[in-house]
Amino acid sequence: MNTALVLVLAFAGNAPKESDPVKNDIARLQGEWEAVGAEKNGAKLNEEERRKLGEFFLTKVVFADETIQLWIQHKGNDAKPSEAINYTLDTSKTPRRMKFDKFHIIYAIDGDTLKTCITDDMNMQGTPPESFDTNKNEKAYLFVFKRVKK
Repeated sequence: MNTALVLVLAFAGNAPKESDPVKNDIARLQGEWEAVGAEKNGAKLNEEERRKLGEFFLTKVVFADETIQLWIQHKGNDAKPSEAINYTLDTSKTPRRMKFDKFHIIYAIDGDTLKTCITDDMNMQGTPPESFDTNKNEKAYLFVFKRVKK
């Protein structure tokens, strides 16, 4: 056998495996994320407009390992965390998807910015939006989060 071919095969066997995109995203999600913006029907919503959409107001999310906690104000009271909920990621689709509890969302991470989009269909049929464009789906609700620096 050709010596060069033997060397190539030997090094190929020891080549680092391609990184796992799910593990990479889990690592990038870790920590506290504060809700800084939202959009519905193609229009950016300020905090007051967001509060008018329902009695529950999402203030932040916290990722710890493979769990998520949602911090929600109910009827203007102080925000309280949900139970820690396991989540799963699907990085094989574009946009990427996340599932926790009965929620199916799409997400994108860009540095210290996290965008998520969910359908406000309370039946949660398991179908996330196809894009972050809330003009294309009147039930789509986009959240923008910024990483809380510690």
